[in-house]
Amino acid sequence: MSSSGPRLFRSALLFEITANSIGFLPAIFAPETVLSFLLKSPAMMTPATKSLMQWFGVLIATGFTLPLILCYPQPGSANVDIVAWRRLTYLMFGAGEMGLGAMMLVHWMQGDSGLSENALLFTPLNPRPMLQALVNDEVRIRLKWNQTEYTGRLVSVDSYMNIQLSGTEEWIGGKNTGVLGQVLIRCNNVLWISAKNQDKANGNGDIKMEG
Repeated sequence: MSSSGPRLFRSALLFEITANSIGFLPAIFAPETVLSFLLKSPAMMTPATKSLMQWFGVLIATGFTLPLILCYPQPGSANVDIVAWRRLTYLMFGAGEMGLGAMMLVHWMQGDSGLSENALLFTPLNPRPMLQALVNDEVRIRLKWNQTEYTGRLVSVDSYMNIQLSGTEEWIGGKNTGVLGQVLIRCNNVLWISAKNQDKANGNGDIKMEG
């Protein structure tokens, strides 16, 4: 390798270390600012996405940046074992960053940054505020069994998220089986709720119930 090779390699590593440092500091200490550039809608910014962004910043700092600093080659250090270990480390970091970037790009192109509740399937989401926003609206409720659905006007939601409907119609397997009128539905029987006005729900109109 020519004398300019090691200098070029060290310069590339120094650039990577600097770029990572510029990235993880705001991710840890100002996650809202970083998310404002990544998320397509302010509604996607939840406590879960903020927490994940901070954890992501810690990962960049400890899992990517610190090892690069420790592996930074010093002039005259030509130990074969050290060079091989550094090469493996750089290749693993490069593959990890490319894979992570590709995953987030795919989510972003699909309308989701990869950091919202739609992408964080493991993140619990409290449906109660969204249910309260649907009061007096026409909704469709899917139960957890028998392909049963109820449609009607959402009258109220109590503190346990039990649901009261009026003008209720029952649907089983896509077929209307009759008008039930006033109905009270226990929250643990509900699979999801869909608003007829899709814009008032969480982007795709469905509110998933847990419990």
